[in-house]
Amino acid sequence: MPDASAAKVALLDKILKPLNALEELMRAVETSMKIHQDRVENVGFLGLCSEAGSRMGATLVISCLKGTDATAMSLTLEQVVLLTRCHGLPPKSFQTALSVMRSQGVRIHNNKKNTNVAKFIFTGALPPRLYLPPAAVLDSAVQSQQ
Repeated sequence: MPDASAAKVALLDKILKPLNALEELMRAVETSMKIHQDRVENVGFLGLCSEAGSRMGATLVISCLKGTDATAMSLTLEQVVLLTRCHGLPPKSFQTALSVMRSQGVRIHNNKKNTNVAKFIFTGALPPRLYLPPAAVLDSAVQSQQ
């Protein structure tokens, strides 16, 4: 009978590990909310919420207030995170994949079609580093703000 008991313990451990990890992640979300409630852009909070939602099987809907270019930056970031997490993209290739998606993706072609310029344009404050497109496709007026 010790084998049955060990199997139960192993099964419980297998079930509880993800739940405990999710509980820790939710505590990190709550802490991030409390610490950064006065900040306008808490990028770490977005990543924590995305990870928590993913672990719970949620669907992520991204729509940025600043417009389509900001939404494209957020979507491409999420796509590369998913490639890394679920499909084995090596972490060392993260930034390269992000740059390629942003400089060769649908949004940049749409910008070219609509404005005759294949550049991303951000108004106001620049987004955080993970949300910036590669310099080659960032409008020169925006680059001068950096």
